[in-house]
Amino acid sequence: MKNRKIIVAFVGAFFIVAAMTGLAAASDEQMDIFYDNTDVLVSAPYMLINNGEAHNNLDVKLSDYFSTLLIDHAHELTVTINPVDGGAAVDNIHIYITERGDDRSVDGTSPLTLTWYQDHAGGQGASCFDYIDVTLVSDGPNGANYQIVIDDVAYDENNPWISLDASNEDLQLTNVPEFATIAIPVAAILGLVLFFNHRKRKKE
Repeated sequence: MKNRKIIVAFVGAFFIVAAMTGLAAASDEQMDIFYDNTDVLVSAPYMLINNGEAHNNLDVKLSDYFSTLLIDHAHELTVTINPVDGGAAVDNIHIYITERGDDRSVDGTSPLTLTWYQDHAGGQGASCFDYIDVTLVSDGPNGANYQIVIDDVAYDENNPWISLDASNEDLQLTNVPEFATIAIPVAAILGLVLFFNHRKRKKE
């Protein structure tokens, strides 16, 4: 009888821990991050134009959903910006997240979450996929470095603390000035060099 109580207690504790930590899915979904409107995977560091206006666009492709997930199953995609160095701060970067093909979108600063709904049933591998567009607008200092973390989770609709499917990617970001802000000073310096060379030749 005593042993039976111990076994029951052990099994109960197991399920409590599983519920608290979130039961992992048998097969995690696939996440890939591409440069805007390309099939080229983003490499680190990703260069952010930091004039406070330029849209730095990332295409987040999600596929290979767990077999039990049906069409329109809800996901939560979260974008988190972690400052690293160079004067980086969380509020340097404004984030826009949009479900492609739908009008669901959110914008704000890190961390930012969009609830979106998959267009395909699970269990079909990489042939069925959805895109989430992530846009970053930076006004941080030149050379500031950040880490961006993108998480996507699909929860059990009956047990919202249990994760059925999940994926995660992170990437280093670096602020760089817009091309014109580099090109104009360089052109000015080259112009001065040519001018003084021309004057020097005339004197000779």
